Amino acid sequence: MQNRTLKPGLFIAYKQSPVRKELIENPSDRPENYLLWGLEGYRSKGFCVMHNLDRLETPLESRINRTINKFLKLFGAPGGDWMTIIRNRRAINGCDAMLSTVDNVGLPAVILKRFGVINVPVIYISVGLPEQLQKIRTGVARTLYLRSLKRTERFICYSTVEREHLKTLLQRNGKTVSFIPLGIMTSFFNPVPAAERQWDIVSIGADPMRDYPLLTQFAGKHEALKVLVVTSANHSYVKKNKPENLDCEFNITLEEVIGRVAAGKLVVLPVKKNTYSGATTTLLQAMCLQKCVIVSSVGPIQNGYHLNSGVNCIMVEPGNYAELEGAILSALSDEPLLERTGMNGRETVLRNNTWESFISRTANLILEVIGEREPSCKPNIHPDQNAS
Repeated sequence: MQNRTLKPGLFIAYKQSPVRKELIENPSDRPENYLLWGLEGYRSKGFCVMHNLDRLETPLESRINRTINKFLKLFGAPGGDWMTIIRNRRAINGCDAMLSTVDNVGLPAVILKRFGVINVPVIYISVGLPEQLQKIRTGVARTLYLRSLKRTERFICYSTVEREHLKTLLQRNGKTVSFIPLGIMTSFFNPVPAAERQWDIVSIGADPMRDYPLLTQFAGKHEALKVLVVTSANHSYVKKNKPENLDCEFNITLEEVIGRVAAGKLVVLPVKKNTYSGATTTLLQAMCLQKCVIVSSVGPIQNGYHLNSGVNCIMVEPGNYAELEGAILSALSDEPLLERTGMNGRETVLRNNTWESFISRTANLILEVIGEREPSCKPNIHPDQNAS
């Protein structure tokens, strides 16, 4: 008979970054907390939570990771943070399940599990996994990755398109590959009616699928309109090719991003065709800020997010410059449309895409995976304690 005084233990594996480590060391109520992927939310659901953010990797661990990943690159195989999984193997195996928040730790975990290093169920959040697997050039490497992934207990996708791709690729059923729509911390994204309009168009996002060349082309043709792009240094194309009327900002805080969106008349999110990214997080945040958003109608957001073009957003064909240009010019000249679409967008997010709903759905899935497994994390164990 199981001892129900024990809490289910959950190990959350993150991609390491100074920002995430700082959020752990100095907890506060700020929008960047979404980078911890619901750490406190899972604790409130009754989990004893452990994680890999106790410290950043050492120079030796960095060298080992680089060596492994350099070898894998010869075969076109995706790499990751192998040493995080190896270093935390005891903590992971001491829990009831591991939640992988990104491929960077998920792929090493499932491959090391295949070789017996990890022995607990893995819940794998997939963000572009099918695209990564397609890059593998050799049969041996592809077989290793696919067989390891096929043994993984559960996958979570933020796109119905990616879910179907994974089901086909891994020959899995609907139960083991789940679609859970993204949620946002709605309390941080409130309309700012008094914000001064500084730009006609604001575009936010660092995802590699952003089609900034298309937006840059528009800005160059319409010099009377002021455009702002907020992104990362990975999108250097914008900085190198920007016309005079296009401003660029790189790597600013999320609080500053909210201010930039509030200061724009229209939010425009052009996205290239893909299976996993529809600028989804930024789209939901901008909608919650009650902004009219023009976004490319890529597969990841066509289903599951309650989007209705002309009602709560404006959708355009990806890569179609003429359609994007027409939609922008039409929206900018129609103030009632901007207001109506913004109000409907905020209502849609508050009804369907709250952070609480997202964490609840994920927590229920994790508990289902754990099933009748004996809970392993005692309540008096510090939730951030990691074994070496």
